[in-house]
Amino acid sequence: MVEKSLFRKTISFLFAFLLVGIFTMPSTSFAADLYGADEPVKTKRIKLGGAAVIKPEYEGSDEYEVTGYPIVGFESMADSMFDGRVSVDGADSVKFALIRKHGFEFGPLGGIRFERDDDDSDTLDGIGDVDTAFVLGGYAKYHFLPKYFAQVSYHQDVTDEDTGYEIKFGVGTEQRLPNGWKMEAYVGGVFSDEEYFDTYFGVTAAQSMSSTAGLGVYNPDDGIKSIEVSLGFEIPLNERWELHVKGQYDRLLDEAADSPIVEDENQFVGVLGLAYYFDWNH
Repeated sequence: MVEKSLFRKTISFLFAFLLVGIFTMPSTSFAADLYGADEPVKTKRIKLGGAAVIKPEYEGSDEYEVTGYPIVGFESMADSMFDGRVSVDGADSVKFALIRKHGFEFGPLGGIRFERDDDDSDTLDGIGDVDTAFVLGGYAKYHFLPKYFAQVSYHQDVTDEDTGYEIKFGVGTEQRLPNGWKMEAYVGGVFSDEEYFDTYFGVTAAQSMSSTAGLGVYNPDDGIKSIEVSLGFEIPLNERWELHVKGQYDRLLDEAADSPIVEDENQFVGVLGLAYYFDWNH
């Protein structure tokens, strides 16, 4: 059981690594076309690195695990926070700006939802695993001021066993501070449909019978799953090295918070990463 779980987690992580790495490679279309510039800006440097992430073992867990992900990006000749058409907001949200004009963005997204094993917690023991899910969808984003934005995105499970969809929405700011730091702050929420809630927060009669923790039957409806507040910084240490720091707080609400599998409604995520810039000949 443990070996099978470790194998599935390793495959899931490798897929996420490739997905993020491939789709964040440099592009010659940058945010100069965000406001309709005539000529695209060329890539000047590429950055490569990695980050450690501490996060709950599953949604609602009061225990935490450490995972990792790659940092892949680039810096253009323009001093702009909006360089590139690809952005990564999470494993289930690798976005490509198909349309990017006059502050408006629209495009597809893809990613994965990581599996959940019933041996991740004593609370889950006996109710069965939730397999890794592949996600497709789309997003829209509008920069109503040069440094502020509002966005909404749709995330649909497209695997054989449909685990539902989510709609994420929020507002934020992206700024380059006087000391050279880059800052992003975000406040948002997540709406989940009934199938998503059933999969990740519900407990069927069969699961209740097999639960070693004695979980009661729980049939949630759709609704707002959580609210989120995050703050992140990219801090230049010198001309080559850059530190990435991010903190995020999620509060599970209503149907999610009332689930018997939830050990803590307060969910925290911390990120600490380091990246190195390489010169790109063009």
